[in-house]
Amino acid sequence: MKQKNKMMKKSMLLILFVIGFAQISKAQVNITVDTGMNWVGYMNVFDSVGANYIFGQAWGVPDLKTVVDPGNGSMQLKPNYNNYAAADPFWANGAIGNKVCEATTYIEDLALLGNTVNFAGFVDSFDIDPGYTVHAFVKVLDANNGYATVLFDYDTLSATGTFATSLVVPNTAGFIPQYGFTVRGLNANPVDEAAFGKVLIRGNNAPAMPMVNVTFQVQSPDSMPVYLFGSWSNWSNFPGDPMTSIGNNTYEATIALTSGSNYEYLHVNGSITEDMDSTAACTNMNAMFTNRIVTVGANDSSVCNIWETCNACIPVSVDDVLKENLEVIVSNNYIRLNATELNAVDGVEIFDIAGKTIFKSNRSVATNQNIDVQLQFNTIYLIRVQHGDEFHTIKSIITQ
Repeated sequence: MKQKNKMMKKSMLLILFVIGFAQISKAQVNITVDTGMNWVGYMNVFDSVGANYIFGQAWGVPDLKTVVDPGNGSMQLKPNYNNYAAADPFWANGAIGNKVCEATTYIEDLALLGNTVNFAGFVDSFDIDPGYTVHAFVKVLDANNGYATVLFDYDTLSATGTFATSLVVPNTAGFIPQYGFTVRGLNANPVDEAAFGKVLIRGNNAPAMPMVNVTFQVQSPDSMPVYLFGSWSNWSNFPGDPMTSIGNNTYEATIALTSGSNYEYLHVNGSITEDMDSTAACTNMNAMFTNRIVTVGANDSSVCNIWETCNACIPVSVDDVLKENLEVIVSNNYIRLNATELNAVDGVEIFDIAGKTIFKSNRSVATNQNIDVQLQFNTIYLIRVQHGDEFHTIKSIITQ
């Protein structure tokens, strides 16, 4: 389970003194994440523990697994799955990767020379696996020194919220300013993509990704109380948010989540967490930490599964709801439909045993309220309740 850490900011001056600085900063340049720009990709590859550099080369941004979405002004940063090959021992160690990859998505802009560059934005969602380190950065390369990084400032992203980094960029011949993001960690097996999550970034001038309500439901838990426990809280509030009974041995909780994001979750009864099959399609397929996954759309939605399975909840027919949850109180001068699952029914008819209609309403009839009727004592009546296209009939007799 993931732990939430505070954002840490660290500035690093790789060369304390550089001869030949032509000009110190002359202006403040404020930059944010502009998904309409031409972002560039580069990959550095290290050994499996990240100690020894092997090679570096330009990669396409999609090959880094970075998703730039100009439509909503957002950027997704993910672990790299592009170079995992189970049969190739250079890239794979069984079911896991075998090389530490540092994926850099960046903008290079010589117009930033001679300025103080401030790069800032927002982390809208953060559920990337803790085995990966994500930085926002501003740095300067020196073309006259083998393109070595000579100045570098970064902000480590580890939670939702703002990020900011700032660097004085001298106007020096051969210096190349860049800003962007890095994701560093073991190259990943594609089967873990849902489990390993992502970081969702947007710029200061982009609207926040809308929040939508997702209603989670679970049916047939082993015991009570029932809770919902998920990555939206960075797994920090076990056993989670309480779920409310809605009948039919089904419990629900509604959580406001960021649209366009993936989350992991489990249901909990008491202190017992669901034990999901890691091969099940509705999970992250992580054998060590098997969680359910949900992808949040643009609108309010709901998801309902049977406890410890991917099976959808068994729908309850109107007839079953009425049988189990409808109490019909019959008097000689009223009837009353007491229901916990329905606020109203679509129709009520009352017949005597000979089939004569005593009362009929084809319009919506509210439950938990009296319906005025005139009935006889010691007489059998049939009360037919309609909801949608289904009917349920109840036989009653009024005795004195």
